[in-house]
Amino acid sequence: MPEMENQVSRVGPRVLIIGSYPIKSPQHGGQKRTDAIVRAYMNAGFDVRYVGVFSTLNYSEYSPSDLPVGVDANELIARSLLDTLTSDIICGNAISDDPQVKREMCHLISDFRPDIIELEQDYSYLGLRRVLEELGIQPKIVMSSHNIESTLKHDVLMSYGISVIDANRVKKELLEIERSLVQSADLVVACNRRDAIHLQRCGGKDIVIAPNGVCQWAHDEERSKQWSEKFAALGVDRFGTFVGSAHAPNVDGFLAMVGAGVGFLRPDMRLVVAGGVGGLLEEKVDVRKSETLQNATFWMRVVSAGRISDEDLHGLIDASDALLLPITYGGGSNLKTAEALISGKRIVSTSVAFRSFEWARSLPGVVVEDDPKRFREEIGKALSSGDFAGRSLANFPELSRVLWEDCLKDLIARIARL
Repeated sequence: MPEMENQVSRVGPRVLIIGSYPIKSPQHGGQKRTDAIVRAYMNAGFDVRYVGVFSTLNYSEYSPSDLPVGVDANELIARSLLDTLTSDIICGNAISDDPQVKREMCHLISDFRPDIIELEQDYSYLGLRRVLEELGIQPKIVMSSHNIESTLKHDVLMSYGISVIDANRVKKELLEIERSLVQSADLVVACNRRDAIHLQRCGGKDIVIAPNGVCQWAHDEERSKQWSEKFAALGVDRFGTFVGSAHAPNVDGFLAMVGAGVGFLRPDMRLVVAGGVGGLLEEKVDVRKSETLQNATFWMRVVSAGRISDEDLHGLIDASDALLLPITYGGGSNLKTAEALISGKRIVSTSVAFRSFEWARSLPGVVVEDDPKRFREEIGKALSSGDFAGRSLANFPELSRVLWEDCLKDLIARIARL
């Protein structure tokens, strides 16, 4: 759980938040969103506890208050690709099926006596509803939806080559739990208007929209200079950056919109992929498995920076000439879009990546393009253009809409009234 520098007096409700991952060292978008929500509640004076129910096969850093699943669940997750891709479902069921997890969850709930239990995504409800029935308690329930998991999980499974039968089975299971949770929830949180409409059709009675956001941008001139000098030493004059976690829509979107053929870039240009997406991309475009000309030349123009610290990432973004957002499917709203907007850099994006940020499409330096050929052309233009004046809060005050305090203000108000 985040440690607050300035503890505030607890005047709000007791809120227990349950997720399918720890948030000790947030890396991917879901972790960062959940971490931001926890911090916002604490700043509002709520008494907050967060617990992640997860597999240590997926996350190695976690807090003592988190609940890693046991050996049986980990073995189930490790045994096949399908179980690896559906580990969050296994962890959700573990809340009632794993004796150690169930015992500690029951103790936490009985000891903390939450007024509200907030579920980050659907999965925890699989086991939690059975635990709450056994305990005989009825706290207020909040469903915090990052995206429409039933649809997204189906698309991810299909992208990995899982059979249509298995993908449809998982989608049906998730849609059932999604509807059950939505209809039981006292408040439903959606990332954007499109998701809110879907959740309303599932039976949601009280829905609030809380888009993804970002903290105030902290420019790091020293780290930016280091990145620039590193690329200059390689003869690279201009480069664009794509930041993403090891999440299927990230690599699928990159290959759909940019592709393996990167000959449109000049020899002094590069595309940098930062975060876990780089590892997935290395698997997809592997010169050891394919000796095609495209695969052989791809890594001459594309650089995988891997997972780097937030400080190094800020420096890399500051040194970049453009930021790429090649997302082609998925729900929710893209946290990296908020980050790109507040950074002030040129942006080449798909319309999917700008979901819930449509108001910002007309800002300077923003190009939204869904045709792959034209998307690549816009990358070339962005990297060939001269210096860009950028966007700042001082010149464009509407950018405050991407800051977490603005994105979560309606959610905090609604939680306080439950």
